[in-house]
This record gives sequence, C-alpha cells and structure tokens, in this order.
Amino acid sequence: MTVRILLRLAPTVATSEESNVKSQALLRPGTTCLTRAATLLWAMAAGCIAEPTTDSHSGAAVEPVRVRLGQFNIREMTTAKLLNEDDRQVRAAAEILSRFAPDILSINELQFDLEGVPEAGLPGAPAGTLPGSACEGKNARRLADRLEALHPELRYPYTVVALGNSGLPFEATGELPPELLQRGFGEFPGRFNVALVSRFPILHDQVRVIHDFPWRQLPGNRLAQVEEETGIVVPDDFPLFEKALVIVPVDVDGVTLHVILVHPVSSGFNDMNPHRNHDELRGVSLFLDGALPGVEPLPAGARFVIVGDLNADPEDGEGIAGAVAQLYEHPLVVAHFASGEGGTAGMHPERNSFLSGCGKGDGTIVQNPASRLQLQLDYVLPSVTIGAPVASGLFFPSHVESWDDYVLACTASDHRFVWADVDLK
Repeated sequence: MTVRILLRLAPTVATSEESNVKSQALLRPGTTCLTRAATLLWAMAAGCIAEPTTDSHSGAAVEPVRVRLGQFNIREMTTAKLLNEDDRQVRAAAEILSRFAPDILSINELQFDLEGVPEAGLPGAPAGTLPGSACEGKNARRLADRLEALHPELRYPYTVVALGNSGLPFEATGELPPELLQRGFGEFPGRFNVALVSRFPILHDQVRVIHDFPWRQLPGNRLAQVEEETGIVVPDDFPLFEKALVIVPVDVDGVTLHVILVHPVSSGFNDMNPHRNHDELRGVSLFLDGALPGVEPLPAGARFVIVGDLNADPEDGEGIAGAVAQLYEHPLVVAHFASGEGGTAGMHPERNSFLSGCGKGDGTIVQNPASRLQLQLDYVLPSVTIGAPVASGLFFPSHVESWDDYVLACTASDHRFVWADVDLK
C-alpha cells in the first residue's frame, strides 16, 4: 500500500482592510513590485500564504515524503469563469482534480486578474501592475477556493500567479510585423499565465519571474534562421519568453523543491513561432546549466521539477525537431512520460495530452478523437536529484470504454491532466 503524506494547513486570513493597509505600506512609491524583504509579509497580508515557514537545517535524517505533482492547462481560464459558480468548465476541472488530489498543481492559461480587464467591473490587481509581478493576482486563490467549495477535502492554502508578457504590446519605434506587435499572445493584458497552488508552503520571497530576458541574448539562438525564413528582424530587446520563466521554491517538510513553470509559445500560427518555442526551451536548458546570461542558477544539487504545457511534441506537430528533447535529454532531468488510454494518433498515442476542439466552455464535445489533432504537449519532468516518479498518469479516458469520463475531460479543457508521484528526501 502506498501512503501519501499530505500537509494541510488552515490559512491565516487578514481582513480586506488590514490587507490593503499592509500591502500599501510595503509598496515602493510608483510601482506595484515589492522588495524581496517585504514580499513574504505582503503575501501573508494578501492571503497568498498561511504563515511564514523556515527551512529545517538540523541535519537530522528525513524520511522520504511522497508528493503528487500535477500539471493542468485549463483552457482560457478567466476571471469571469472563476466568478461564475455555475461555470461547467470550472466544475469539470475541479471534478478531475478531486479524483487525483495533487499536492502541488501547475496551472496554465490562467488569467492574471487586472481590475476592469477585459470588462469594466471585474475585480483585480491595479491596472498599473507590471510584468514580472507575482502573487498580486487573485485568480489562483479563486481557483483553489472553488476546488475546496466543490470538494472540501481539497485544501490549498498556498498560491501564486505570475504576470508575464501575454497580451502586452511590444513598444518600439517604427513599423513592426504582426509577429512582433505583442510581447506575448493574448487578447488583453494578463490573458495567459502560469500559476501554482500547493498544500505545501511556497517561499514567496524567493519566487522569480523571468519575463524580459532578450531573445537575442540567448546563446545559440535561432534568430538567423528566423530572418532567413521569414524576413523578420527581431529587435534587440524583444523578449525570449512569450509568458515567463517562473521559478517557485516550495518547502516540502524542510526540503526545498524548485518548481520550474514554463508555457512556451505554440509552434503553430506563424513561421516565427516554432523558432521561439525551440529557443524558449533552450533557455530553460541553459538555465539548468547555469549558463543563461545574467540569470542566477539553481543551487548545486537542487531538487527541481519542470512542469508545464511545453507546446512541443517529441515526434509530431509543427515544432522544430528536437526542441523538447533539450529538456528531457538534459543530464540533470529524468525523461519520464505519463500515459493514458484515450489517445489514438501519432508515434506514441498513449502519451497524447492535447485534443483540439475540447474545452470550449459551451459544452461542445469532440465525438471521436481520431477526427482531431492530438499531441503530447504537457510534461512533469523531475530532476535526477529526485529520481524517476514512483507512479504517474494522464487523464485521457477512452471515448469507447469510458464515455462519461471522456466527456468530463473534454468539458474541462483541450489539454489533459498529467500527474506524477515522487519521493523527496
């Protein structure tokens, strides 16, 4: 029998008046970004964490802790959907998550809620909130609360959502081609972002959001190929990461787990995107090497996991060959691929985590997955310092054998939930 050790803490919640006073007192004049020293206190006041925690350095032997890691790209998860108690997509996603109960959950395509965006009256962080900010947005907290409301056994006291480049204009002099008009795709500012909800404490004062690293500064970039194939000359300050590279340290019973969140640009839609996708993944690889210029690497021997919709299939799709292999073949990474039952196409159909046409929010169900695009896009890749997962899975039910579950998965998203159990020690 496998025994899973769960940490369930009740959050300390400040009143809204107390939160406003404390957060305003810690903000630097003219900005919404916090100093590293103030971040932890602000996060407590804002309800992002329950209480401060301290890493254990006693040196005593620590028993392995079984942790379930989850990855879920919940298609176009907006503030409006999270505020609607009857939203069928949110309810379907919550039902799936309740079945697997991940301890640490990576979410993609979560809107960073900015006040009045995209519609007047919607709550959110101040409109002047800058890219690179983390925690001010409340949608990760709203999602965690919705999970608990539907299933009280699911409690996630700790959350963070990072504001990346999605939906933000790229400011430059002169005329730009369509591919360069935005720093990252999105119909409005804060449209698509990465987030983390956790049963274990997030070390908010150590969270990093790398959003403005210039593409041109990436060693070995593909900008020459971009110019040759498309005629596009990418400006010197155009960002590499379409959203952001986010590093979130989590305290798992005294062991620091560095959760690396990334959601690169899709390899489709235009001829520049496959090259940017490849180079975003190269950027993560170089970060693991400690060779991403100007970016502080992880500590030597760090335990980490790369989690996200990487928008790259090892064999199929429109991406550059070998793009995602830059990560799963990295010497510090365990190449592990979860599998499910419902995939029907490609070199490894059991690994497919994407089915086009699902998750539209209107109840539309793809009747036969063989009629739509399927790809392996979502990954949970632990470090060699953690080791291979002891178990894993992919919730892609068969449309023949498990129709009701298939409908549930298709209602929740066009991506499938991926999980992996690891032992931390």
